[in-house]
Amino acid sequence: MTWLSKRQVIEMVWYSPQHIALLEAAGLFAIRVKLGDNRVGWVESKGPD
Repeated sequence: MTWLSKRQVIEMVWYSPQHIALLEAAGLFAIRVKLGDNRVGWVESKGPD
């Protein structure tokens, strides 16, 4: 399992952090996981085989 940082996610999807938060709230984006007090991440998915 590979974790992606906020910076990596933004570089992949080209959305602002605010837009990602709106998509998450609407259930249209992967849910972030709290990795520490000041760190979040997303699981990198390779998609269906």
